[in-house]
Amino acid sequence: MGKRSCFGSMPTCIPCARHKRCSSRKTISTKRRVMASDSYSELTPSRVGCATGGVALLAFGLLSRGGMALRGLSALAGAGLLYQALTGRLPKMAMTAGAELEPLTVSDSIRLDVGRDTTYRYWRNVQNLAAIMARVDGVEEIDDRRSRWHARTAEGLPVSWVSEITDDDPGKAIRWRSEDSPVPHEGVVCFRDTPAAPGTGLPYGTEVSVEMRYLVPRDARGEMARRALGDPQRDLHEALERLKRTLEEEDFLMTVPPRP
Repeated sequence: MGKRSCFGSMPTCIPCARHKRCSSRKTISTKRRVMASDSYSELTPSRVGCATGGVALLAFGLLSRGGMALRGLSALAGAGLLYQALTGRLPKMAMTAGAELEPLTVSDSIRLDVGRDTTYRYWRNVQNLAAIMARVDGVEEIDDRRSRWHARTAEGLPVSWVSEITDDDPGKAIRWRSEDSPVPHEGVVCFRDTPAAPGTGLPYGTEVSVEMRYLVPRDARGEMARRALGDPQRDLHEALERLKRTLEEEDFLMTVPPRP
């Protein structure tokens, strides 16, 4: 199936909006909850590698005779790796602070034998997305447009960020962006009518197209960010396959609740 971009004109950088605290958060989905003690006590090869690389970069940044810019970036990247090794978590601001960023864009689409309104309503209820997206442990609803996501990196490290829906065109498209993610990202999902497969009894199915853009540093921290992301193209493809399997189950289609 041909891929069509539904991003339109997107900015080359993602501003980091400040997260306003909300005292009445509602937990709306949890697949798995990662215990804090796990991230501190488990000595994994990944964390050993982070510690080794962190010490090397930090030493280079502090002791070498290279240019100040290179030394500073090396020291910052080394400190980030050491933080990751010691805490089992990704540093947030240190990941991209002061860095020149480059986009990493992934996109995919899939056809569903499900009506467009049903497909849109499923995606718009953010608690459903934890069931189809890789390594997402849970989502907390902050308000109608903002939610906090709890997930794990490709290396198994816990990470969280706030996602904000920036544009909601009911039945057609949803755009979002992260506010405080270690790797800034934004995305859009579009829903279009498409002929349904014979025998389904439906006049139309739905084509779902998703495009996501991550911003990774061009310096030494970029490798850390790419390791955290793993293979986002494969993750997106598998998420859409899970979406298709879930929505095309007859029992599910009979019980999709409308969004309040």
